[in-house]
Amino acid sequence: MAIVQAKVKTIPEMLDQLDCLFGADPDFKNLPATAEDAVAIALNSNPDLLAARERSKAAGYDVNVAGSSRMPRVDVFTGGGYSDYFGTLGGS
Repeated sequence: MAIVQAKVKTIPEMLDQLDCLFGADPDFKNLPATAEDAVAIALNSNPDLLAARERSKAAGYDVNVAGSSRMPRVDVFTGGGYSDYFGTLGGS
């Protein structure tokens, strides 16, 4: 029983060891304030999610282009010309 009791440490002893490992005052000021903030940061900075959003936008443009073939189309052609055969239209 004495061996088991020798290995059991008190909470203050464990905290002292943690202070030695990490310093007396760990710096948590760079962490998000809430879990919701942490999730928002993770979602906005994950490269896989950013790429998926961009692919989704591109697919939306492809749908718009494909749908444009069903829209009515108007073609307008114009032409004009002028011929003056040896001054027959008057003038000098």
